[in-house]
Amino acid sequence: MSTNSKVTSKGEGLVSDILVSMQAGIQYASMVFAVGFLLGSIRVPFLVPRIGQRNAELLEMPLMALVIIRSARHIVHRYTMAGKPLLRMLTGLVGLSMLLGVELSVNYFILGQTLRDYFVNRDSVSGPVYFASLGLFALMPYFHSHAFVRPFLVVFKFA
Repeated sequence: MSTNSKVTSKGEGLVSDILVSMQAGIQYASMVFAVGFLLGSIRVPFLVPRIGQRNAELLEMPLMALVIIRSARHIVHRYTMAGKPLLRMLTGLVGLSMLLGVELSVNYFILGQTLRDYFVNRDSVSGPVYFASLGLFALMPYFHSHAFVRPFLVVFKFA
């Protein structure tokens, strides 16, 4: 009977961890989307007419990369995930799915863009950079406390 209760408590811990990771992913996506929406509301009416779509998007990308790095750091520390790499990875994947879901919904319902338009009508330079930033977004919670990224974060004062 005690063996059975250990399995149950371990299973409950796993479910709890997954729920926390999902909550963290939703918060992570919300933080990054809010800043992206704010920057987009500046970029589209003010920068695009002056410097063009490509240059405006490329100018925004480093700012979004900083937002992604800082948001991932905040989420990993807030939800104490430093020693849990699988939960950090799940957080990034949940965040990515939420971010894309909201972004695709906004593009469809507000801008009238279809799913095909969203992916196909990207600029040949800023489009791949954007998709790379989505990869950064998905992986940053995982890599945040990873030994490979840590020196980069310290050098640029993000650690």
